[in-house]
Amino acid sequence: MLPGTPTIVGRANIAKLMEEAWKTVKPKRVRFSTDEVFGVGNMAVTVGTYRFTLQPADGEEVEDEGRFMLLWSLDGEGVWRVARDVTNSSLPTG
Repeated sequence: MLPGTPTIVGRANIAKLMEEAWKTVKPKRVRFSTDEVFGVGNMAVTVGTYRFTLQPADGEEVEDEGRFMLLWSLDGEGVWRVARDVTNSSLPTG
C-alpha cells in the first residue's frame, strides 16, 4: 500500500513493480528503524520509520522519509511472511 498507487496484490505483481522501479532509480542510502514489534498468535506487526536517498537515472538525488507498518503472518511452514506493507511519506506532496 504505497502512497499515490493502487494496492499491489501478489508476489508476481510486487516483483514486477520493484523491477520497473529500479530501472529508473537507484538507492544510494536506505535506513529503516523499527520502533515497535507486537504480535498475537500467528500474526505480528512491525512499526517504524524510513529514510531514503535515491538517484534517478535522469536527475538529481531525491530524499524521502516517513513511516511504515508491516503485518506479518506465520505460514504453514513456520516462515514469517509480510502479508501487508503500508508506507507513508512524512514529506509534503506537491
